[in-house]
Amino acid sequence: MFGVAVLLTSYIALAVVIGVKIFAKVMNWLVEVGRILPAVSRKRVLLYGFMVFVLVMALELVVVLVFSGSIPRLLVALTFAVGPIEEGVKLLPFLLTRGEKLLRWRIALSTALAFALMEGLLYGVLLILTGNPLSALFRVVVVMFHVAWTAVALEGALNGSLPVGYLKASVLHSLYDAPVLLTLAGVGLVVLIPITLVSGVAVLLTYRGINGAFGAAYSLGRAMI
Repeated sequence: MFGVAVLLTSYIALAVVIGVKIFAKVMNWLVEVGRILPAVSRKRVLLYGFMVFVLVMALELVVVLVFSGSIPRLLVALTFAVGPIEEGVKLLPFLLTRGEKLLRWRIALSTALAFALMEGLLYGVLLILTGNPLSALFRVVVVMFHVAWTAVALEGALNGSLPVGYLKASVLHSLYDAPVLLTLAGVGLVVLIPITLVSGVAVLLTYRGINGAFGAAYSLGRAMI
């Protein structure tokens, strides 16, 4: 158990440190692209954000109900399901919106931020009510991971291959979740060590991919000015 605790603590520490850097970098990029890309309706973004939030909760509830007979099996299922579900649903605003691609890109990114804030608020309140303020703070720190993953997915769309971008974002998201969920599922160190190492790499790749993901939209926007 001591080895598992050390491994998980090390991974969470890495996620927090990189999460702070991702938060700062994503915020900077949101300001930069906001200067050159078409403006979007806040009301529309909030409606999309609420739609995404409700749909994600509904789909994840289905997973919970299907695997409710065994907590370890449920946690393993969530490891593989949450990433594809959330990254897929967050792309719906891009697919449902008509108009110029960069406008759709900005709406989808803004929706991802709205969803992340809604999810973070829900989990944050629940964690505080259950006596876990540090975990609630962690949720705030890592909120921009959601925006970063959506940007990664949409980079594929801007380059002509949304399915590839979606797959990349889903894998990064699932790997991010894996160490915590699999630890709670009781998976042993033989499996946890390599998965946690790969997950650490996925966190770093998420950070390193931000400039390329946002830069693709920024470059297209600048070219249209």
